[in-house]
Amino acid sequence: MKLTTFSDEAWGFSVLAGHEVELLRNIASAADPVGCGDAERRLYQPPMDEPGEEEKTFLDDWEDFVTIEYRQQFVAAVAVVEGDLGGIEPCTDDCAAGQEGEAELFSLRIPVAHAESWFSALNQARLVLANRFELFDSRGEEAVSVSWDEGRPVATLAAGSANAHSPNERVFAYFRSQAFGFIQEWIVANVFTRGF
Repeated sequence: MKLTTFSDEAWGFSVLAGHEVELLRNIASAADPVGCGDAERRLYQPPMDEPGEEEKTFLDDWEDFVTIEYRQQFVAAVAVVEGDLGGIEPCTDDCAAGQEGEAELFSLRIPVAHAESWFSALNQARLVLANRFELFDSRGEEAVSVSWDEGRPVATLAAGSANAHSPNERVFAYFRSQAFGFIQEWIVANVFTRGF
C-alpha cells in the first residue's frame, strides 16, 4: 500500500496489492454497528446516563433530531467511500515499477473533497471493530499486543481477555483497525494540513 497526493484535487493509493484492495472494500462492513450494542452506544451516545422520567421527552427529541442526523452522516460517509472504491484500477506500468514479484497491483484516485468522508468512515470502522471484538479492556488498554519474533509480527491476546470471537478473528480485527488508523493519520498529515 502506498498513499500519495496525485494533485491538488486528488489523493489516494498509487499501489495496492489484492489483499489491500479487500481491506479497503471491508471498510463498510467493518463500520456497520448492527448487532453490537456497545458499538451502537459508542457511536450514538445519549447526552446522559440513567435519565429520570422528566428527561424522557428530552431524550426522545435527542433521538429524533441528533442521533438520526449522526446516523445519516455516517451512512453518507460510508456511501462516498464505497463509491470511490468503484474507481479501483489495475496499475499502469509506471505505478508497478519496482514492485517485482508482486501479483497484480491496483491504484485508486480519490477526490480531495472526499477526504473528510474517508476519515469519518475509517473512524467509525475502528470504533465498531474495537467494540465488537473487544480490542480494549475496561481500563482502555489494548487487549491485543504485537511483538516481533525473528522479523515477523506475533500477536498476543491479553490474559483473561475472553470474547465470543475466536482469537484469530480478534487479531485480524486489530490489524484492520491499525491499518485504518494509519490511513487516517496519513489523511490528516497529507490532505487536511495542506490546505486543499
